[in-house]
Amino acid sequence: GGNFIPRYAWSQSPACGRGGKGGDAFCCTSKMEPESLLEALADFEKKSKKEVSSLLDQFLCHVAKTGETLIPWSQFKCYFVFKLEKVMDDFRASAPEPRAPPNPNVEYVPYEEMKDRILKIVNGFTG
Repeated sequence: GGNFIPRYAWSQSPACGRGGKGGDAFCCTSKMEPESLLEALADFEKKSKKEVSSLLDQFLCHVAKTGETLIPWSQFKCYFVFKLEKVMDDFRASAPEPRAPPNPNVEYVPYEEMKDRILKIVNGFTG
């Protein structure tokens, strides 16, 4: 099935109405149109400097809330990976290492190594 997009906790994004100014005002308030999403994805992919797209963020919110994917994973994967990496980097900036002494029963994995592991898994996912 080419229409599966993983449901991650994007709910902390301002586009999902939590944690940002005016969140609910632009989250999932209108019907998601596949044609508009594909156009936004094409615009995103054309840019040499990748930037967050409010429409595509709304789509992430829509998928998180409804499970309705509307477009194939293969077409959305590029933006998803971009956004995932941005969320991880934002987390890193807000919680720099080391946070506390490591626990002896929990494997310590440096941030960059864990980020690489996660991105490798997501990039290998074909939907």
